[in-house]
Amino acid sequence: MSRNSVYVNLSQLINKTFLIVSLFSILSCSHSIRKNKELAVSKPYNILMIAIDDLNTWTGHLGTHPNSITPNIDRLANEGVSFRNAFAAAPACKPSRTAITTGIRPHRSGVYQNADDDMSILKLHETIPAYLARHGYKTLSSGKIFHGRKINPLFFQHNYVNRGNYSSKVRLNDLDELSGNFDWGPLDVDKDLTPDMDIAKWAKTQLSQKHEKPFFMALGIFRPHLPWLVPKEYFDKFPIEEIELPRGVLENDLDDIPHKSKPNFNDHRVISEAGKWKEGVQAYLASVNYADEVVGRIYDALLNSEYRDNTIVVLWGDHGWQLGEKRHWRKFQLWSAASRTSYIYKLPRQYEKKSIPRGEIVDAPVDLMSIFPTLTSLTDLPRKPGIDGKDISQLIVSQESEWKDYALTSQGPNEHAIRYKNWSFLRYPDGSQELYDLKQDPHEWHNLANDRKYRHIIAKLSAFLPRNAVAALEKADKTP
Repeated sequence: MSRNSVYVNLSQLINKTFLIVSLFSILSCSHSIRKNKELAVSKPYNILMIAIDDLNTWTGHLGTHPNSITPNIDRLANEGVSFRNAFAAAPACKPSRTAITTGIRPHRSGVYQNADDDMSILKLHETIPAYLARHGYKTLSSGKIFHGRKINPLFFQHNYVNRGNYSSKVRLNDLDELSGNFDWGPLDVDKDLTPDMDIAKWAKTQLSQKHEKPFFMALGIFRPHLPWLVPKEYFDKFPIEEIELPRGVLENDLDDIPHKSKPNFNDHRVISEAGKWKEGVQAYLASVNYADEVVGRIYDALLNSEYRDNTIVVLWGDHGWQLGEKRHWRKFQLWSAASRTSYIYKLPRQYEKKSIPRGEIVDAPVDLMSIFPTLTSLTDLPRKPGIDGKDISQLIVSQESEWKDYALTSQGPNEHAIRYKNWSFLRYPDGSQELYDLKQDPHEWHNLANDRKYRHIIAKLSAFLPRNAVAALEKADKTP
């Protein structure tokens, strides 16, 4: 063998060795990158919570109203899990939000109505942001999380007071008989300069920054709370000639309900006599659509951030809203239309290893008291002792789980509603009752409480009613 042949063979051996070493290095580096990425994703989950004021179930994916346009809320639902029968702990802002954030139901706290004092309860019980901060979370907020945005800084480490306004110097719907904020109409205002859109801008800035700790970011969108004043382009999406009235309207609907549950008919009388029922529906839909665009801005900011794969998203409305069903407007009633709301969870991508279905709608009745225990469960934190509500993570991770629990809504010491399976049961302080089979009667038109053949159903559901409910706390100054 020639010397040149030896050199050639030696050179080929060196090249092959270098190639093998290089390939091994690349594979090792790839494994290291993949491992580091997995470690990065498996850090403690962040939480993005979006609360929408006065949002009922008029969202596209739930199909409750044919005119609704909510592409961004629907997108979140299609990538997560939505609850068709989610009920507020109370059909009013303050008691609902106090119950959610403390984990204490109204019948234990005494906060049943907006006029009740909530501060003593909020200071006495550790709230969700305080609990998460104690467990290493950075807590941030903007908008309405508690009832009255001014108290957010008491419970969050970082709070941004959003700017902008929706105000009008004159009443736009020309219905002077309605109370002050019950107004609606298109505004000549830049859609990017409202308080809600300012929240979205702030959230985008926060999501573009580096956070050394896992974060809990709570954002409170004010629309569709009254007054329904949003930029004109959102009204234009809902031509008045195409507006449909709520599906749950029946002429003689109130004939079989107890006197205690009958509402103050003034709102409906004023609106219907003025021929503006469809205008009111249009204004609510426009306000929901505007809130949906704010949700889209926030969600896009998350998806374009480094936190997209390790952030839990939860969206909820604080209660329902009636628009003429049973001749009632607003909330403040135990009926389903006033207390049922939209409720969605979107889990981090790594949860896909557990084969979580996406775009599922769960029919099981749940209530918003589930938020506190579910968030602690999903973030692998211990459940806070003493709180109410059920952990519904099993329904989010596996919709095949059989749910045997009920949803409870309260608006007074002896005024409650139970939703269990297909039943809706309402009990009032004078002992009067309403019972509806939601499978056969989804709009609660036919009260079965006086039919003897349903006595056993009423007995079963009555066992779920709170015992020894506390009286309402002393009244506080009214807040919007």
